[in-house]
Amino acid sequence: MRRHGLIHIMIILAGAILCGLNLMPESLTHASSQRVLIVYDAQNTGDGGAKRIDVLQRSLTSLDLHVKTVAQSDYQQGMLSQGHYSGVITVINWPAVGITNKHFLADRQAYHGIKLHIGGDLTQQEATAMGAKRVIRYQQQLTLKTTGDSTSLPFLKTITLLTHLPSHVHQYGHLVTQSGTENGHAYGVTSNQNGYLPFLVTSGDGLITAQRLLELICSANQRRITRC
Repeated sequence: MRRHGLIHIMIILAGAILCGLNLMPESLTHASSQRVLIVYDAQNTGDGGAKRIDVLQRSLTSLDLHVKTVAQSDYQQGMLSQGHYSGVITVINWPAVGITNKHFLADRQAYHGIKLHIGGDLTQQEATAMGAKRVIRYQQQLTLKTTGDSTSLPFLKTITLLTHLPSHVHQYGHLVTQSGTENGHAYGVTSNQNGYLPFLVTSGDGLITAQRLLELICSANQRRITRC
């Protein structure tokens, strides 16, 4: 039950991030035209990378979004701009590999749509786009807290977190050390058209709390769209 629980919480939270980034469609008619590009560094099957990509793809599909997923080795210059994508998601599955495709990096920098980064190697430029500063923590045992729930996460060798967040950003979940020796950090962050999740794991619980969080964010976002 715990494994299926955190699969669901990460699906819901990833959906909440995308909803906060305005990828959530106004209607199913509009949703049919929403396209999202996922670019990942490597499968890293031995560390569950393929499963993380599958979870992400299913979470986006559940939001009635059309998803195209490519490895960075298959990305060609201009693919992002020519594909009429509403958003691009960078997934770091294997920090030792990272994103090295110069064409993708250049296209992503020039892209003016929604950008979501999942995993390590968040650049300072990406952090600055959210009005934040990045900090790298090593050898961390963290707990993910949501409203009324908490889940212990697998041991992390390194994790990049955001600090000095502006007041206008949206935060999803809260990461704290199990020792409680320092203040926590947001699990997910969105600011205008930029978003960040430091990892996407596939076990644990907290589904009910996460569902309420998603419903609250999406309903608030829908009301904002209606007023515009």
